[in-house]
Amino acid sequence: MIIALVTMALEQLGIYALWRWLLPLWGVSLGGWVVILAMSLWLIAGTFLYVVGLSAIGKKELPGFSSMLGMEGKTVGALEPTGVVNINGELWSAHALEGSIASGKSIIVTGEDGLKLIVRKKN
Repeated sequence: MIIALVTMALEQLGIYALWRWLLPLWGVSLGGWVVILAMSLWLIAGTFLYVVGLSAIGKKELPGFSSMLGMEGKTVGALEPTGVVNINGELWSAHALEGSIASGKSIIVTGEDGLKLIVRKKN
């Protein structure tokens, strides 16, 4: 957070320096209200991006084979031994280790085989 604050202060200083010294060298004259508006908009945009960035860093990993080991779900139909399971509201193709698992039973992901999850019945 300290780095973000220092960076934002330097950006504000840069906007002021551009308005105060560089624009007059090019023959451009803007009122003080313009620099205040520009600095305010830059501050709002920077704060928004900082908050969005923090929330993105804190998000959980999206479901995928590497993050699914040990996750629990339910069978959508019977796994005989292949079928579909529901894990966190998502449907996945699955293969039962134990041969078959009835519909609506709780399962645990134990591995993956290509694009299929390997599951076993939850004890």
